[in-house]
Amino acid sequence: MIILESTGHYHLPVTRFLEDHNYLFVVVNPMLSYQAKKASS
Repeated sequence: MIILESTGHYHLPVTRFLEDHNYLFVVVNPMLSYQAKKASS
């Protein structure tokens, strides 16, 4: 499992590569990951 933060359109080539090679991945909104990190500390 690969977890990526969404970076506007810059993550699209990476996700395209991962899809083409059948990797399992999740793209996370950076604001959600920041909030989750803040809540866990």
